[in-house]
Amino acid sequence: MITQTSKPALQVSAQGFGTSTGIHGQSRVDLFYVANLTGKSVVMYQAPASANYGFVAEQSSSMTPSTSNFGSPALYANNALATSTTWGDVYTATNGNKIVSYQAGSTSVWTAVDFLSYGSGYDSTGKMQELIIFASDQSANRSSSTTAINSYWGVY
Repeated sequence: MITQTSKPALQVSAQGFGTSTGIHGQSRVDLFYVANLTGKSVVMYQAPASANYGFVAEQSSSMTPSTSNFGSPALYANNALATSTTWGDVYTATNGNKIVSYQAGSTSVWTAVDFLSYGSGYDSTGKMQELIIFASDQSANRSSSTTAINSYWGVY
């Protein structure tokens, strides 16, 4: 059995894990995930590889923007607001075993949403334990939701 912090986990490979058409076209998307991703990673994107993506993480990268056609989201890691100007900033904030939250994203111009694989060279690897997505404003619940998630998974 694959585990992280002694609890079950999904092994993330270069193939990602699926497409959801129910999350696209939303004016507000807030999400929480627990993962230990390594290397380059993109948690949300529109396939095939397009100009629509959530936060991109790549070690030491000065590439911008960190999101594209995803509104003006805030990035939190382990319940703290993170700098997310460059792909390197996102990597620094989210690398390792973390609870990550996106607040105020938008998929309003997206036609589909895929997870964890953006295409050649941007394949997320590592482990994921939880992914919760809301098509509504969860900013008032962000801190308490992150604390509750941490109580179960024991990330920090």
